[in-house]
Amino acid sequence: EKAAKGLQALQLLERMRKVELRANAVIFNSVISACEKEAFWQSALRLLHASLVHWPKAKAQGTIACCAAIQSCQQALQWHIALHLLQSTGDALGMSSAAVA
Repeated sequence: EKAAKGLQALQLLERMRKVELRANAVIFNSVISACEKEAFWQSALRLLHASLVHWPKAKAQGTIACCAAIQSCQQALQWHIALHLLQSTGDALGMSSAAVA
């Protein structure tokens, strides 16, 4: 059932794109969070990148998205990617390793 919700969130985001509705940072964070809960780490990383490109100054939103993407990598046992993500984006977002623990 959880996997179905994550897939539904990804499909909804894709449908929004197809009908030219612009997703905001809250929608991106919700979809990244759904990906995190199901360890869809690759989708979470792709969406994180897109959200940071679209809203580079939205520090709070970026922190939420980054934490969810890191946790998604963690759950999928992609520790090296989670650590790299924390190192590469953490400083820019004002995060420390304690923020994702």
